[in-house]
Amino acid sequence: MQHLVPEPEGCGAQYQILQAASDIADYFCGEPVICMGESAGCAWAAQFTRAFPDQVSELVLVATPQAVRPKDAERFLPRSLTLLLEVSNRIRKDDRVIAGLTRVYNVIGRVPALSRRSLDFLFRQAPSDVASIEESYAKLFLGDWLRLIANKATRASMDEVAHLHSDWVKDFQHLTLPMRFFHGTEDTLCPIEDAKAMVEGLPTATCQAFEGAGHLVLGQRLDDVLASLAADRKSAELVR
Repeated sequence: MQHLVPEPEGCGAQYQILQAASDIADYFCGEPVICMGESAGCAWAAQFTRAFPDQVSELVLVATPQAVRPKDAERFLPRSLTLLLEVSNRIRKDDRVIAGLTRVYNVIGRVPALSRRSLDFLFRQAPSDVASIEESYAKLFLGDWLRLIANKATRASMDEVAHLHSDWVKDFQHLTLPMRFFHGTEDTLCPIEDAKAMVEGLPTATCQAFEGAGHLVLGQRLDDVLASLAADRKSAELVR
């Protein structure tokens, strides 16, 4: 069965991706799934869940990025601007900013040594994240993956930047299913306070903090995240 999603003007490529993900989940699973997004992937997970609510049993968001402020979300999002929010505001006012950021990102991504130094600088205030970056380059070939994306999927980088800085938080307001937020207490890129503020405005959402974990919390605490989700599923089955 193919699910049809309305395609808003200007969002064609993004909705084609969502449609493809829906078809894959439908083919391989055939029942509602836990939809999980990490960091920039949270925007995709939120939009997928809103577009295909019947295919999702629970929405899980890990290391939620700070979001731009749609008017209906201002009441529960922090007021202070961060660098990420400032960039978001500029992107929304001028599409040329997206093109410029994409060019810079792809130039850096094509040189593993340069991308490694850039990530080390980005996460320099979070020791757990620096350690994760080091392991990813040494064992998981992260530098090669970033170079492949920069060389072969240039447009994908632009779509990712545009999607992350859209008003994706508004999708939460249309959801009634359970939502779980997992966040590291030492996340210096997207502070946990922002995620907690989002949860306060969502009746079906809860937030679990991981002490000492940074922005790359999923890699650092994957076993704990899965154990928490499994415990919740078991409790729900006992209640039924």
